Amino acid sequence: MGNKTCEQAAWTRNFYHFIMGLPMTLQNDEGKIKDALVKTSFHQMPSYRVKIDYVKEKWHFYFSESNYQLIGFAFDKNFEEKAEEIQTEGLIEVDGMKLCKMRSWWITTDSLSPIYSGKDEIINSENWEKN
Repeated sequence: MGNKTCEQAAWTRNFYHFIMGLPMTLQNDEGKIKDALVKTSFHQMPSYRVKIDYVKEKWHFYFSESNYQLIGFAFDKNFEEKAEEIQTEGLIEVDGMKLCKMRSWWITTDSLSPIYSGKDEIINSENWEKN
């Protein structure tokens, strides 16, 4: 496995760094915005969708129609049929930044209804803040 394991570890680290900082991490040189905002819904919530293509992934970001807060995102690695949707809920302040407090994960395919995969939550910001 050698390099593959290191590549997977690097991808995972970069992925979590990216999603922890959303939506601030959207502004970078790697992604190409595919079209203007589109009115849609995400998990039955009225929203605006922004599509961004990266080298190996397609991403859709969903922002609330009422307050423009990030309410979720979806991506598929290597442009596969299987995708993941992440619904965000709540905010937590960490060292002056407001981050998504909770993320619920769903696996989707063209042929199946979304399958709930789990959730992660920031319980508190104690260990993150500078002493």
